[in-house]
Amino acid sequence: MGQDRRLRAVLGIVAALVVLVGAYAWVWDFRPAMAGDSQGYLDVAMDLRDGTRDRLGVRSIGYPALLVLTGATERGTAALLLAQISLHFAAVVLMLSLLRSIGAGRTALGVFAVVAMLPPFVEHAAFVLSESETQFCVVLGFVGFARWLLEGRATWLSFSTLSLALVPVIHPASGLLWMVLPAFAGLACILVPRGSALRRRAAIGSAATVGVALVVVGAVVTWNFTRFDYFGISPMLGKVLSHKTARVVELLPESYDGVREILIRHRDAALLDPSTQHLGLAYIFRAIPDLEARTGLEGPALSDYLVRMNLELIRRAPMDYVDEVLRSAIWFWAPGVTDCSAF
Repeated sequence: MGQDRRLRAVLGIVAALVVLVGAYAWVWDFRPAMAGDSQGYLDVAMDLRDGTRDRLGVRSIGYPALLVLTGATERGTAALLLAQISLHFAAVVLMLSLLRSIGAGRTALGVFAVVAMLPPFVEHAAFVLSESETQFCVVLGFVGFARWLLEGRATWLSFSTLSLALVPVIHPASGLLWMVLPAFAGLACILVPRGSALRRRAAIGSAATVGVALVVVGAVVTWNFTRFDYFGISPMLGKVLSHKTARVVELLPESYDGVREILIRHRDAALLDPSTQHLGLAYIFRAIPDLEARTGLEGPALSDYLVRMNLELIRRAPMDYVDEVLRSAIWFWAPGVTDCSAF
């Protein structure tokens, strides 16, 4: 009798989610909206669709692969919108499962579910952008790792390692999560008695996360190097990493003197620009012409330079980078302020 009741509850939840996905897609006219970065993803998707990929796109292949699967290689499609809304709701269900496993009450679960399914919190799925796919992989990675620690089920660890390995391929700016999570797990082991099951799971989970990520990221980097003579995930990596280090560019050493002055000037101008949200995070795009003139580099070569520069900043201020990555993760759940968030 109890199993029948549970099955009916599951079927009811699935039916409600299907209705919600359809309702959101209908309200948004079954067509995802375009944003400033959308065309770059579509260009890579068109290359992938042909099965040749004869040029190095500015975006990594993770999200364009989803565009190909949903037929959105030239423009957003209904299938893409339905997939992205479904990924958001799947992330909500995963979070609910984790909250329930750690003892959250029905009221807390209900409030979280209702809020997470309101329009301002779903609007990220309405755009031809990688946020929904990244959100799902990040959530599955963290939830899977947590459930592995709590329950010791290898299935959860498998989901976690694969999801975290895909994050750099989808959203390079958050690409070091596969290192951050094992690092925190390793630190937590210090507080756990030796020989305990939790300590063993943390060690196994950390090793598996790093190992799988190295394989996946290594495969993408190797492909780019052998095919395009570019040793990296995406030529955008240097620029998107600059979004995470905007607050600490003053820490660049003397060897970056001229570059440091350019970065500070453009960041401060972006902060004061009344046409922006006064965050200054995307200042790097304003600085590119001056950086090209200063360094004599452009394209992938300039991106490699920016990657090295940002790694130096991350080394000097690691917690600032972690803070920015966590802010990005929180942003996936934050309420939107676009027209889509209010229908």
